[in-house]
Amino acid sequence: MTSSKPVRAILASEFWPGATARGIVPGLRDFGWLVDEIDIRQYVPPSHNFRSRVEGRLRHQERLNVLQRAILASAQTHNPDVFLTVKGVGIREDTLAALHHRGILLVNYYPDYHFDDIPLEAMANYDLVATTKSFQLDALKMILPPDGVALVHHGYGGEVHRPVRAPNQPPIDVLYIGNANPRKAALMLTLAEAMPNTVIRVVGQRWSKYARGTALARTLSGTALSGDFYAAEITTAKINLAFHMGKDPKTGFADLVSTRSFEIPACGGFMLHIDNDEIRSLYDVPSEIDTFASPEELIAKVRYWLDHPVERQEVAARGHARAVPAYSYFERGRELAQLVEDRLADRKDVSPMLPLARSARPAP
Repeated sequence: MTSSKPVRAILASEFWPGATARGIVPGLRDFGWLVDEIDIRQYVPPSHNFRSRVEGRLRHQERLNVLQRAILASAQTHNPDVFLTVKGVGIREDTLAALHHRGILLVNYYPDYHFDDIPLEAMANYDLVATTKSFQLDALKMILPPDGVALVHHGYGGEVHRPVRAPNQPPIDVLYIGNANPRKAALMLTLAEAMPNTVIRVVGQRWSKYARGTALARTLSGTALSGDFYAAEITTAKINLAFHMGKDPKTGFADLVSTRSFEIPACGGFMLHIDNDEIRSLYDVPSEIDTFASPEELIAKVRYWLDHPVERQEVAARGHARAVPAYSYFERGRELAQLVEDRLADRKDVSPMLPLARSARPAP
């Protein structure tokens, strides 16, 4: 239930088509929120070439300072109830402290399985952390009160993640979209060696060094995919694989689901996902998606589903119906809005106070 008075919010994140923040904003507004969007990329743009990387190193701190001023200026102008960010890269602790001092609720919707860009301890600077990873809950509850931690799954961006038919699209039997690491490369190499006559396509970064001189080399595409072209590739592939990076060496965390777990069915693709209890809690297996637990099972399942096109298409249709619209970022935005409004209701009689230092925060 929405409140009678609209929540005023600042959302600082990235807003490219398909991005998490761009997807959740309509859900927040549907909940009655008034949102000021601050696009971090306007202040700290991504580095795509040598010149921009050099400029980034020279001007990074200056750009970050401008970003902090933009956030604080928005707070001064709009007097928000909530500051919301997705991940929070580039947002400094002193900025969060200044917002907290104004009585603004600080919320981080955190979508990564690791804490490379932002240390885990920095999450203590927020009043509410909504993680997409169930395996992070215990660690977050060590540094935040229990009511300061929530699970809100990844989703798909309905603006771009939908069934798309690309004209003159070459047939693809098996598609994997994602960046490489040794674990992924070994799995895809096993599949490529076992099925030399199958059209396998691998899209992502860092694959060349693992594929050189192997059967995997024939599968590689040098074309980056995003937005509509990402959706079209998924829609037209017969089988879309979903598996992840494995354990993070620092934390031991390993993904169970990721954005592709929701984007593939949303695009109408048939999904063959690495098996675990969490994916089975989201989809019915094998009615809506199918799963595999070993290289041998992956090969067997790929062969089966390529040989059963009608059944495969029926499964893909049921997976699509499960995901759309329930697993959209629009719905995740509404879920976040409800969590935040519950927190605002709980603290409405509490006076603003300075945040405690990280080391001084009480244990939950």
